[in-house]
Amino acid sequence: MHQSRLLKIIERLSPRQKEQFKNFVCSPYFNQHEKTTQLLSLIYEALEDTEQSLDKKKIFQQLFPKQTFDEQKLHNIMSYLQRLYHQFLAFQALESKPFVEQLYTLEEAFKTSQWDVYTNRYKLLEKKFTAASR
Repeated sequence: MHQSRLLKIIERLSPRQKEQFKNFVCSPYFNQHEKTTQLLSLIYEALEDTEQSLDKKKIFQQLFPKQTFDEQKLHNIMSYLQRLYHQFLAFQALESKPFVEQLYTLEEAFKTSQWDVYTNRYKLLEKKFTAASR
C-alpha cells in the first residue's frame, strides 16, 4: 500500500488539509460508507506512528476482521476514498471562489423555482459585484 497513489496524495497534505479532508470524509452528506472512513483513520494512524505498517493484508484484517484477504475489496475502498479526495479538491475550489458559488446557487434556485432564494442571493451578489468594481 506504500506505493499507492492514494497514500502519496494523503502524505503530501498539510496538517490543516488532513483535518479538512477527514471532516469531509466523515460527513454523512459526502460519504455514507463506514469502511472508507475507517480506512482513512488507519492511514492517518500509520502516518503518525512510523512503526505501524500499511501492509494491505493488515489493513484489510482491521477493516474486515472475520474475512479472508480480498485485494479487490480493499482496492474498491481505496478507490472510493480517492474519489472522495477528488470531490474534496473540487469543493475547496468552489469555496475559494464565492462568486462562482453564488452563481451556482442562483442557477439552481432559478431551475427549481425558488424565487425567494433567487431574489435574496441575486441582491447579495449584485452588492458584491458593485463593491468589487469600485
